[in-house]
Amino acid sequence: MDLFPLQQDYIEESRYSYGDLDSATHTSILPFSVKDSELSESYFYRDTSLYYNLLAAKVFKDDLFSINEEDFVLRINPLFDFRGAKDLIDTSTYADTTLFIQNSRGFKMDGKIGKRLFFQTGFLENQSYLPSWQKTYADTNLVIPGMGRHKAYKDSGFDYSQSYGWVNYFPVKNINLFFGHGKMFSGHGYRSHLLSHQSFNFPHLKASVTLLKGKLKAMWSLAALQSLSRKPLGEVPESLFKKKSATFSSLSYLVGKRVELSVFETNIWKRYSEFSGTVPLNGLAYAPVPLLGYLTQRVDSLQSARIGFNGLLKISNRIQFYSQYQIETEGLQLGIRINELGIKGLRVQAEYNQANMVAEIDPMVSFSHLNEGLGHPVQDTFDEVFISVNYIKNRWLGKVSYSQVNSLADRKTLDVNAAYLVNAKTNLKIALGYLYRDQGQGGSSQSGLFYFGVKTSIFDSFYNF
Repeated sequence: MDLFPLQQDYIEESRYSYGDLDSATHTSILPFSVKDSELSESYFYRDTSLYYNLLAAKVFKDDLFSINEEDFVLRINPLFDFRGAKDLIDTSTYADTTLFIQNSRGFKMDGKIGKRLFFQTGFLENQSYLPSWQKTYADTNLVIPGMGRHKAYKDSGFDYSQSYGWVNYFPVKNINLFFGHGKMFSGHGYRSHLLSHQSFNFPHLKASVTLLKGKLKAMWSLAALQSLSRKPLGEVPESLFKKKSATFSSLSYLVGKRVELSVFETNIWKRYSEFSGTVPLNGLAYAPVPLLGYLTQRVDSLQSARIGFNGLLKISNRIQFYSQYQIETEGLQLGIRINELGIKGLRVQAEYNQANMVAEIDPMVSFSHLNEGLGHPVQDTFDEVFISVNYIKNRWLGKVSYSQVNSLADRKTLDVNAAYLVNAKTNLKIALGYLYRDQGQGGSSQSGLFYFGVKTSIFDSFYNF
């Protein structure tokens, strides 16, 4: 592994580690690169036990298959998510007659060639029977949250797949080149108004450079996005979806050991017009110059631009404050992260988010990908309180998270779960939990989901919306 997965367990683990005052790492852009950070890969693989049985070692500690040479590493591991759930509150006929299941199978393969070239690829095939509010979202938006398009499976189920892959190259120590199919994240919090990993994977090219002895870091990325609106039917049996392009750029600066400040820019470039068909990509999109697109943006609906700011303040090795502001929607985030303050293994995070404006623009330059927003999952004016409490002891993990959103559709979500970490190589866990959700929208819709499962957790499931 070179890039830490954009999954909450890995994100939280690295966030708390980078919270030390001795850490001088830029943390406003995810995923983190192992080589480009102060963490070694072994940070997440801390099982020092000796296993004298090959099967036990494979289950609890090792990769399923691996080659570990000085200049070549290859590892292959299975991915799966087998869960069952029952809604104890929803009294609808659908909930009363449906056992909600998740059946995902796949693999991941990662490794390195030499000391500068890293690669990873993976695939998941999924069938799901979703709880009522998740099914409504999938039927309305035509996508599974964070997992892309779906098709019907039997009577009321969904069939969908997810693939990803990338190549990460360091030609020299302070320059990183990336090309792949995946996600990005901007910010220091649980949510992000600027760029989140809640939407589906997209192809993108990314380059970054660190200067001034590591204090300044610049990043630029060119991405291919698409809508779920189809072009006029031509000679092919099924018409293609209308596409758009995006450029993301950031500048971050470390002020001493305690402060990180960054500016983040997004440009969405129109690639299809109802009058002229395919629109050539503006030449400015190819210029890896932060803020160039925003400062020179067009006003003829061929481009939309957003800009925002991230801030991180380390009070001590245990306490961090962070913030984010996005100009176009007046999106504000304030948060605190506390690591093991008085109790070993206890981690607490509290966060407030709000947006005061909604941008009404051409869908072909909207801040979205496959019908899902690229920022916060609430695409409206809102305010939200999010609280998370985690406790870790050896292989046991306990977590309580709470989200309350006030918007056109108020909702509260409480998730309480306990898990046993079987194998840290793929974050394989056995988990038991209860998720309560209350949504008021001209009435009240409640759900109380009791769930149990076995999962290799390297992808996030986005259901607290």
